[in-house]
Parts: sequence; structure tokens; C-alpha cells
Amino acid sequence: MSIEKLRELAAGVLAYDISGMPDEAPGKTEEYRQKVLAVMSRADLIRSILLQPTVRLSPTDNNTGVEAQYMMEPLINLYFTRDHKRWQMHLDTHFNIIDSNLCTMVRSRLEALPGDPEYNTCDIWAREPGSKEYHLWRQGQPFADYIRSRGFQIIPIDYDDEMHYGVKSVSAHVGRTTWYLP
Repeated sequence: MSIEKLRELAAGVLAYDISGMPDEAPGKTEEYRQKVLAVMSRADLIRSILLQPTVRLSPTDNNTGVEAQYMMEPLINLYFTRDHKRWQMHLDTHFNIIDSNLCTMVRSRLEALPGDPEYNTCDIWAREPGSKEYHLWRQGQPFADYIRSRGFQIIPIDYDDEMHYGVKSVSAHVGRTTWYLP
């Protein structure tokens, strides 16, 4: 993706809240926001797209006269699955990728059969080389089978570990994973 397209996407999510600034002109803030976007690196633009930051400005007595608070609304929050009868509300409560070929999945979903409430399927969307348009390639694929076909080894997580967020992890570096433990 071109850096211009990244800037366009980042411009749609990077926001400045100047409601606490009594003398701040919205046009001046927008001009500054555009200058910030113009000098951001590819990595910073992608980070902004993923984190969707809002910079809240408020007056202060420090040397600049302005204090900035940063609030994030990560893009991952847009993905939300919910089974109203179960505790597995987000994907990362029952499945998580922890390395380039290793993931975890709750055993009850891993061993579920078609027709079981915890049986997961996925739809695969693809695009032809050189095309920008995606089309439905495969529908209703067994999720665990699809993950294995992509070269992943799945570590099953038992119920007791699931109840203690045993699936949740953060992969900070390839081969090095931080686990959240209660």
C-alpha cells in the first residue's frame, strides 16, 4: 500500500479534541494535524490506523501551556463475536496466534463437531493477483482444519485454563511470548 493511501487512512482516524482549549481555533488544529500526518513514517501511520488515537488537548501551567492526553480505540476492538450464553466473547478468549506457526485454541472448540454450538467455521476471501477486489473463495470451512492447513500447530487449552484467560497472550517478538496470568 502506498504511503499516500496510509496517510489518507490515518487522517480518517487521528483526531484532536480541543474542547478543553478556550482559545484554540479548529482550523489551526486541523492545519497542525495535517502537518503531523505529512511527516509520519510508514510505521507510525500504520500504528495510527491500528490504534485510532485521539489527542485531547487541555490548558496547563507548564512551559508549553498545553497538556496532551492520548486515548486509543484499537482497531481490534471492531472485531467482536458474542455467544450470549457463553463467556467467550472475543476471539482472543478462545483462539490466539503466538508465533508464525503456533497458536492456542480452547479444547472444546478444537474438538467440537459440526452441529455443536462451539463448532467454528470460517469464510475465506481472496483476490486475484493484480486485483484490488476480494471475492468469496471458500465458505463454511472448518476453522481448526483451515488453521492447520496454513501450517499452524494448535495447542489445546483446557476449560480450567480458559477460565483463567489461558488463551490470552501477547506476542512481542517472534519466539518470545508474554502470557497474562491472574
